Amino acid sequence: GVEKTSQRIFDFAVGIAGGDPARLDAIRAGVEQGFQEAYDAFGGWLPDISYDTYDAVMKKLDDWAGMNNSQQS
Repeated sequence: GVEKTSQRIFDFAVGIAGGDPARLDAIRAGVEQGFQEAYDAFGGWLPDISYDTYDAVMKKLDDWAGMNNSQQS
């Protein structure tokens, strides 16, 4: 489902970045690139669940960034 898949993508992306919030832009760019590549590979169409998962991953990244910003303040 969306929740488990988005969590796996989030964990993988943050793990690759070494958990460094300073790399948030690079993490986002990587997720966006992967989504775009999947979109292109499927001929410009993806099922709705793909968009829901993308949105959930981006929300998790937003929440993570917000958590890190509040800890630094």
